[in-house]
Amino acid sequence: MRPEINNQIVVNRAAEAVDFMSSYFLEEPMQYVSRGNRPGITEAIDKLNGYMLEIGKETLDLELMFWVFLGGVGYRLTLPNPYEKGAPFEIFTLNPMTTWLVRSGDFRHKPMVAFIESRDENDDIIYNAYTDKMYFVIKNGEVITAKRYASYGHIPIVEYSINKAKMGIFEGQTSLIDGIDLLESNRIDGVEQFVQALMVFKNCDIDSKEFQELQAKGAIRIKSDSANPADVYYLNEQLDQSQVQTAIEDLDRKFREVVGLPSQSSENSSTSDTGKAVMLRGGWQIAESRANLAEGFFTQSENETLEIVLNICIISRDLELSVEEIDQKFSRRSFADLLTKAQVLTTMLASDKIAPQDAYAASGMFVDANAAYIRGMAWYKEYMTAEQTLEVVPA
Repeated sequence: MRPEINNQIVVNRAAEAVDFMSSYFLEEPMQYVSRGNRPGITEAIDKLNGYMLEIGKETLDLELMFWVFLGGVGYRLTLPNPYEKGAPFEIFTLNPMTTWLVRSGDFRHKPMVAFIESRDENDDIIYNAYTDKMYFVIKNGEVITAKRYASYGHIPIVEYSINKAKMGIFEGQTSLIDGIDLLESNRIDGVEQFVQALMVFKNCDIDSKEFQELQAKGAIRIKSDSANPADVYYLNEQLDQSQVQTAIEDLDRKFREVVGLPSQSSENSSTSDTGKAVMLRGGWQIAESRANLAEGFFTQSENETLEIVLNICIISRDLELSVEEIDQKFSRRSFADLLTKAQVLTTMLASDKIAPQDAYAASGMFVDANAAYIRGMAWYKEYMTAEQTLEVVPA
């Protein structure tokens, strides 16, 4: 053993998993779409999406989901906009290391109070606490501010997660990550030990000065006889890199399968496969399944944020919408199999037993199928009216 050779290599599979899943989950910005046919609902949804574009919600979502996939939870704060211009609300992504939520102990687990930890100019810890009606500032165990604010039906801080256990994407697979790091570290140790192998002098004496001269000139003269043969050689044993690589690839494959990362090996290289075959071959279907699971938890928390946002808009008399009228659309791979989707749409529209609105929704061609249906029917009505008004002038 040579204790001076002790490389510690980190192959950051955790960062790879977090970066991939957070960006894949929000491959395209999440959009609000209308649910229902109430007059004016499409215009109201467009206005809401405009507000979200104005406050940069796409970036806020990416920041939020980074924390969620990293540590299992993320927090979002929604407050009224104190300025007259712009959207009537503001949204902030909070650091989960300094934010936490207290829930009731019964089966409802209703949020009771949320805390944000910060520090003042004297480096004293300050806690900002929110209930659904009151705001407190706590310093050194003493409440220094307590005031009532406009209730928006919910604590302004909403907790997001991607699973019931509130675990990050890689949190349960740290042993696999440690195994990969250990093998890579041992591999580098093996290479370094091979390069810096010990030199053995058999039946020949050499002092430190002669050894330095040997290193400088790269040659040595030794005396040898049949009774005491002399020899100089390196004491080394080369690591079997192929076996190490096989072990690393096995651990990496297991990690990707459990976490839901697509394969980066030759099995995911370019082939003649198209459509669903590509999704199944390289592990992309597993990634999509993980993203679909996260969607359900995200949607539930996003509805709580929407409730606060819409209540702020109602109080400011700016927007009349309810959470029940809004659906959330994640448009991953929105252009995949576009020709197939178009064929499904035209085939279903040609049937007199399928409602056109159902055809638009079933085709999967549009992010907001209801809005596309309304625009399509308006255009079709205008087109048919123009056709009927055309007069054929006889020759």
